[in-house]
Amino acid sequence: MVQLVWYCFPMTLTLNIQDAKAQLSRLVSAAENGGDVVIARHGKPVVKLVPIPDKAPRPLGIMPWSGPSHREALLGPIYTEAELVDMGLA
Repeated sequence: MVQLVWYCFPMTLTLNIQDAKAQLSRLVSAAENGGDVVIARHGKPVVKLVPIPDKAPRPLGIMPWSGPSHREALLGPIYTEAELVDMGLA
C-alpha cells in the first residue's frame, strides 16, 4: 500500500489503479485542494482527477437580449404598414 503524503506546493501524484482504489477518498480530497492526481494502469497514466469548479448561478434578467424576438425568429422581421407600402407590398 502506498502512503499518501500531500505537500503544500503543487506536485503530481501518480498511483496505480489498485492503490487508487484503496485511497480514493484521499485522492479526491487532494484533487479538491488543487493537487494533480494521476491514475496509471501498468505504469502508464490513463486518468487525471480534477475538481469540478463551483459555478455561481447566473442572475436572471441582468443582460438585455439584443437578438430578434421569438416571433421575429420564427416568422421574420416585423414591418409597419408604411414600410410595406414603401416596399410595394401593401
